[in-house]
Amino acid sequence: MDGRASPLRLEVNPWTLDHSLHEALLLREAYIAALGTVETILTELAIRASWLPSYSTARLAFPKRRGDRIGYLRKIAILPGPLLPYASILLSIIDRYEAENQRRDMLAHGRMQVLTMHGGGARIKLRGFSAMGKEIAMREDVFWIDDFRHAVHKRTRMSRAVDRLYDRLDVHLPEFINIEARAAAGLS
Repeated sequence: MDGRASPLRLEVNPWTLDHSLHEALLLREAYIAALGTVETILTELAIRASWLPSYSTARLAFPKRRGDRIGYLRKIAILPGPLLPYASILLSIIDRYEAENQRRDMLAHGRMQVLTMHGGGARIKLRGFSAMGKEIAMREDVFWIDDFRHAVHKRTRMSRAVDRLYDRLDVHLPEFINIEARAAAGLS
């Protein structure tokens, strides 16, 4: 740059080079966005499927928490209905999505430092805290940016695959109508 600090400079480490920081930030956002897309699609599939008579007995009310919504989709994927032919792929996607939740939360909420190494490589360090009952846990992840680039590539491929699956399932599910419109139409 021209001597001014980058507007993206979140670092307190003055030795981190801008190109390392910019790549880490781009990768961080791509990872979060990819898993956010997967979560939104899984949630919409769960909502739309819940309106079908074949899945109506599997719920009393639609789950509000992320884990409960995904658990609901896991439950109905194996019931007789339009999702059953896609159950194995849906369950595989849910497993992969759930395996990434802890890292996704760390990337979304954790403190990140990028350490440019001699020779041009960079390491990313993430630190976050979570409450587990009465205990507070601190987690720290450290990884090379090259490894993270590979992980991001896998998540963006997963996101695209889930988007393609959604297109195939779309014809089997009721059209999405917001809650107020459904109530006005007398739909549950």
